[in-house]
Amino acid sequence: MNNFLLEQQQKSERIAILTEFIHSHPEARELKRAIAVKMALQGKPYSKITKVLAMNKSCITNWKQRFESTELDGIKLGYKGANSYLTAEQRKEIMSWLREKDYCNIDEFVGYLDGN
Repeated sequence: MNNFLLEQQQKSERIAILTEFIHSHPEARELKRAIAVKMALQGKPYSKITKVLAMNKSCITNWKQRFESTELDGIKLGYKGANSYLTAEQRKEIMSWLREKDYCNIDEFVGYLDGN
């Protein structure tokens, strides 16, 4: 198979990966990135992509390069959340205390936390 056909096959496979990801209902920012990369791979002019998605050309180039090097991991959000200030045991204890209450105001809750 010549290089052109191989490149076309790889492009089609990447577009299929993006299409499946888009249909999986990703987070909005990931969806926007996936659509931009898919449009770029399909040969849409960057001027059209920037207009439709309100993205800078440099962002599209960045997400496309990331996708080409690491596939979906390159366009997914990297944020994994903050580390908890509480241990699992502390969370369990607080939740147990809250379940015992019919009503709890913030001052009472803060007082409970300060006492522990």
